Amino acid sequence: MNTIINVWNNFCKSIKIGQKNNQKEISFEKSTMTEILSLLGWSRFKENVIEQKRMEVSNTEVIADFVLLDPISKRDEIIIELKRPNHVQTKGDVSQLWSYMKQSFAPYGLYIGEKIQIYYKKLDRNDPSLINTIEYSENNREGAFLFSLLNADTFNEDKWKNYCEDSLKLMKSVEYWTSDKGKAELFQFILERAGLSPDFTDRLRSILSISVQKNGPSYKKENIEQSDVVQEETEDRTMNGFDSKSKHDYVIDGQHYHTAKDYALAIVKSLIKDEPQLKYEQIKQTFPKSFSWGPVFLTWNELIAKKKSVRSRYFTDVPLRDSNGVNFVVSNQWTHEYVGEMRKALDKRKEVQKKEANTNVKAKAARRKISYSIDGERLTTAASFGYYFVSRYLKEHPQAKISEVQSYLPLYLWGFKTIVTKEEWEKEYKDLSHKRYYNTPISDSDGNEYIVSNQWDKNSIANMIKILSQLGWKLETKDDSKVF
Repeated sequence: MNTIINVWNNFCKSIKIGQKNNQKEISFEKSTMTEILSLLGWSRFKENVIEQKRMEVSNTEVIADFVLLDPISKRDEIIIELKRPNHVQTKGDVSQLWSYMKQSFAPYGLYIGEKIQIYYKKLDRNDPSLINTIEYSENNREGAFLFSLLNADTFNEDKWKNYCEDSLKLMKSVEYWTSDKGKAELFQFILERAGLSPDFTDRLRSILSISVQKNGPSYKKENIEQSDVVQEETEDRTMNGFDSKSKHDYVIDGQHYHTAKDYALAIVKSLIKDEPQLKYEQIKQTFPKSFSWGPVFLTWNELIAKKKSVRSRYFTDVPLRDSNGVNFVVSNQWTHEYVGEMRKALDKRKEVQKKEANTNVKAKAARRKISYSIDGERLTTAASFGYYFVSRYLKEHPQAKISEVQSYLPLYLWGFKTIVTKEEWEKEYKDLSHKRYYNTPISDSDGNEYIVSNQWDKNSIANMIKILSQLGWKLETKDDSKVF
């Protein structure tokens, strides 16, 4: 079984071999990239992958190496521009990718060559923004996270948007904390932490230097927000009854820890490792909610809103992230007793998950996946039924108006109209986070453009069998179930 980290590591090995052999771009595209997309599940969704897509930019025909489509709306979602592994990026390479993104209205772009770069274009900006630069190093968490976003089985536009939006916030934060104003605030924080007045600022500056600098265009996850909050190391001491540095021998996942606070952090990391799909609220609910003085967990935004004296009570240098891209921190104020409760909570959850897994094995054995075809023409998905019906009917009845087509269909599916005008779609439905319509318009005999719902499922299709028979269309179903 290929895990995401294994897929990433194998990709890095392929890149290094390509660099050594001076692999050509076309070879890189046909072998390495095609294989990686297949391992990420896109071979099962071939209809959502376009290779060598032709488009027109400034009256010139250009070709995008790969385009990944949104599974629901079928719009261009991610443009992938490939260069050979030994390539040296030029401004023209970036401009080329940007032009593809603008032309296709794709919000995300990937440059993959001697490095990986992620670009994001917001609707209110003319040009895409560089979100991250990822080097080809094995066990790179940023690389593995990118591949998890690219996983076809769990592909989610909201996750991509959250990742990019958080990255923009991060870069803005980095710019602030590397500025003179940001550094001045760090001195102010130290004074407040020590309980000193601003009168000591000059004296503090004379005995302490603060240097905050960017490591480069790629902000590594392990360094995220380190400059946003200063965590002062102190001698062993008990704060409010919490002896977070008391010495014990704790073991989890084969690793030894000698302090309660490090053990608590390792427990949370173990849960995330075993269940990477968990959301922040689910993680919180697994463990005890709070101490006498405050919560065990805080989101990064919640932390920033707290007083600076409170921030020091959390692992600000080790922010964690849930499956939705929410950054959060764990308290560092632990006793042997409290961390023991954390471990009990984790063990209890693992036992429950084990029982659920056994149940799911039996359920999966009975899982059915039905595919549909009409007169031998297979539908890509059940959701595509409506689009197929309208397109075919208008093709067979070129004089028909949309009202005639609508008479055969239900007016609504899951609370949404089955057919809307293009103007109505652009005004009310186009910007929905969960896409409910195919964005490719269909014209009737009057030349008016309409958008068709994608909210079809097996039950709504079953209700159409009689109508299909009246039209002389033969609907066939096939059980594509797999035995797990």
